[in-house]
Amino acid sequence: MQFSLQTDTPTLAFFEPTGQQYELDPGDPVLVKFFGGEDGEVRWFKGAIVIIAPTDGYTRAWDSDGDEIDIGPESGDETD
Repeated sequence: MQFSLQTDTPTLAFFEPTGQQYELDPGDPVLVKFFGGEDGEVRWFKGAIVIIAPTDGYTRAWDSDGDEIDIGPESGDETD
């Protein structure tokens, strides 16, 4: 599954289970992909978004320039 995150206010994205954080700038989209599972999740809170990797899977993300966002060593296989 893949989806885009875009906010209208500065928002902090938390990637779980790695615990990495990424500041989402207003109007600047981030592409997020779940690999290897069906049950990944996104939770929205005021000023924060939590992206939870699928069970037995992982998450990867890219900024609007196409550069991969470092979300930690458990974020996936480099060959994907």
